[in-house]
Amino acid sequence: LNDTSAKLDTLFHNLKNIQGMSKKICVPVVTGLVFLEIADIIRCESDINYTTFFLKDKQKLVVAKTLKEFEEMLVEYNFFRVHNSHLINLAYIKSYNKGKGGFVTLSYRTSIEVSTRRKEDFIKAMEQQYKYPASSAVSGCNNLNSRLYFHTDFSLLILINSSFWK
Repeated sequence: LNDTSAKLDTLFHNLKNIQGMSKKICVPVVTGLVFLEIADIIRCESDINYTTFFLKDKQKLVVAKTLKEFEEMLVEYNFFRVHNSHLINLAYIKSYNKGKGGFVTLSYRTSIEVSTRRKEDFIKAMEQQYKYPASSAVSGCNNLNSRLYFHTDFSLLILINSSFWK
């Protein structure tokens, strides 16, 4: 029993260390290859067969690959395709404004439209990411001026009626 317990402790310790390791992807650019920390990618935007990466340091990289290729690579790292031309890192969401599809505001005040057909899946992804029933908060609010805000450490979810601030 002690041997099993020690093995489990070692396993959990090793898993914790693996999760803490930086994760990178390699992207081909005109000058060669760039290795990007996944956590530094705020969003990716499609332009036909090109993808533009928007990074935390406000740098932009244009890559001659489709957004679909990067979606397949990044979906397991909490990226979500909110629109045909936009793949976002859920860790950088600051707010969600509901509407027909709604739109999200990311760090650095970038607003991205959420397509109508992806809205429901997006709300589900938010529920999983933040362990909060976001859909009930969004659907339970009938005021179109309401916003869903996420605290910067992503542990606090706040619904604010924007007409209160007018």
